[in-house]
Amino acid sequence: MQYKISDKISVPILLNYQYGISDIKNQAISIYSNSTGKSELYWADGASNLTNPYHNSSIGILVGLKYTL
Repeated sequence: MQYKISDKISVPILLNYQYGISDIKNQAISIYSNSTGKSELYWADGASNLTNPYHNSSIGILVGLKYTL
């Protein structure tokens, strides 16, 4: 969308969404402690977390000021 303030000045407003296509799971350092206090790998063999892909994503609003010469 773009709101016109005057003949030369307008304010563009953009909605932005980004989705990563690569799996960002870091299996080497993911550790959690269970209820017994024992630390285990979060991505251990057989865990459902190992097969689920994890992707980063973001949503945002961009607002600017446009001046036409």
